[in-house]
Amino acid sequence: MLTPPVDGGLPDLKYFEKPFSSKEKGFISLNKAASVAPTEKGSKPHSFAIASRENDNDKLIETILCASSGHEMKKWLKAVQDVLLAVGAERTLSANSLTGKGDKAPLRGGSTAEGTLGAPASSLEKMARLEEEEMRGLKIKNLKSVLEYLSIEVPDTDRQLKEMKINFKGQMTKKEMEDEIKGDLVRLVLNQRAMVAQAKKTQGLWR
Repeated sequence: MLTPPVDGGLPDLKYFEKPFSSKEKGFISLNKAASVAPTEKGSKPHSFAIASRENDNDKLIETILCASSGHEMKKWLKAVQDVLLAVGAERTLSANSLTGKGDKAPLRGGSTAEGTLGAPASSLEKMARLEEEEMRGLKIKNLKSVLEYLSIEVPDTDRQLKEMKINFKGQMTKKEMEDEIKGDLVRLVLNQRAMVAQAKKTQGLWR
């Protein structure tokens, strides 16, 4: 929950133990020292991290949050980034969050912070623009996130892998099967690129 600033202060983001919890688990100060990015460190999918500090002299700490879906995660990333830009943050993407480094934020009770909200949009956009071979080097879950970002229907890769293990038992290694699935996902991205490029070309002809 994003809360507006009070009496000239800065906005906060409140997070909860579970969806529909009546009491927040903690809050994060969204000031100019903060940054946000997707992360793979969370215990649940659709996780992202916000690095922040309450005061200038405090240690930069990281809170890992989980959205209910990939679409919701993109919405939260965009909302938080907009707030950070508004308060004068120098950057909105945390390199540490993307590489898996950094500390989890301690709550006021001393435990680690991992909460819930109902690779940021810019990170996903970069992945979506990679060359074909570079894109094939991404993990399946990252490729699926790219598809979600591009509003492309995401295949059930778990089912595909299970069927391949049955149909090609002893004929293909697990890596070969995963590479085959990656190839299918990459082709979906490339097909959309081609359609967008063609649409732009057609639009230019009609101007």
